[in-house]
Amino acid sequence: MSYDNLDEIRTLVNATLLKCNLQELAPRLIIKFNDKLTSCLGEANYNNATIVFSSQMWSRASNLERKEVIIHEVCHLVADHYLGSSTKPHNQGWSFLMGRFGFLDAKTCHRVLPVNRHRVVCGCGVGTKTNAYLRRISRGEEDSCNKCLQVVRLLARAPT
Repeated sequence: MSYDNLDEIRTLVNATLLKCNLQELAPRLIIKFNDKLTSCLGEANYNNATIVFSSQMWSRASNLERKEVIIHEVCHLVADHYLGSSTKPHNQGWSFLMGRFGFLDAKTCHRVLPVNRHRVVCGCGVGTKTNAYLRRISRGEEDSCNKCLQVVRLLARAPT
């Protein structure tokens, strides 16, 4: 499944809630996309019964990344329901729930680059830089790493 539309997403959300014995949340749960969400692929809010996905980043995520983030956000809602929303978001309860769905070493965040971030490399390894860096190198300027002092090179432009 590609999770390209809200019907496919809702099907997985409902199945996940059912497996967690919290299907009563499904009818009041609002699932939507937001153009302004650019720093993460998704976020959940139990008190408002919402899951919001980044419309800008969704198209850059693989089907597996989409599935993982859908389950990731539902696990936040389930953990908040059973443990309270004052607990840390990626606690043992959340990790346990992610493990139930096959994500045994669940990540607290996804690997899709936020909008306006670009992969770069220097002596320290691989990192990311903003569009300001891209503008500087397009003018022929060089940027050096604050840690290793080596020149930072662009690996690939982030898709838009």
